[in-house]
Amino acid sequence: MGLCESKETEHMSSRRIDSFIKSSRSYNNLISQDTHQGSSLPYKYETVIIQENLKTIAEESIIQQDRQIQYQSTAPSPQASIDMKQVSQQIPLMLQNPAGTWSLQTHAIKNGGGMYEVSVGMECIGMYEEWEFIMNHEGPIINQDRFVLRHLLTETLLAAEETLQGEYKVGSISNKTIKDSAIWQIEIGTDILYENTFVKLRHRNSKLYLSRINENGSMENHRKVALTNFDPINSFWLVKLK
Repeated sequence: MGLCESKETEHMSSRRIDSFIKSSRSYNNLISQDTHQGSSLPYKYETVIIQENLKTIAEESIIQQDRQIQYQSTAPSPQASIDMKQVSQQIPLMLQNPAGTWSLQTHAIKNGGGMYEVSVGMECIGMYEEWEFIMNHEGPIINQDRFVLRHLLTETLLAAEETLQGEYKVGSISNKTIKDSAIWQIEIGTDILYENTFVKLRHRNSKLYLSRINENGSMENHRKVALTNFDPINSFWLVKLK
């Protein structure tokens, strides 16, 4: 087991989940309905709810409108479903390289009833949106590779900017080139059993780390990220190699 990961998280595959969603009949129906109804909603997302035994996958339709997300379960059974509810800014964060050979592992947030919600967000940015890595080559992870975070919808890049107090913060989205201050570096490590690969995200100029922040001291909830000094636990992200 990794330093920060639950047993459920270690066995998740975001690629398998994504493939399941896009090949499912209900997913295609939802997209078809949305097209024929001429919906004016700005975005449409798909995520899944995974049961504790990892055998039941319930598809969830996520629609963003006016900074709120509407979850509507299309699960086949009551045990695998969650009632429609309103939640605030919980669009999953997806980080992967262009070649698709690896991605950051999302975290399982327990909802109760043996269900786990696959959701990670960047609260300090103000929006839970989808991002991707921009690598300097297409291939598996190599130590010290440089990357930026690019928003999948707006094509803008995530940059760390210095405040008036001399502190760095992650919170502004600006149009910057890869050669600008949006460049980061990857540092690779493994756990004691060499079963999991971890990555540290370090800003090239500030030498600070993009770190996860725990909620209420719990290692299960990583809903925030911040640019901080090196944290031996929270500065690591679990990476699942292909």
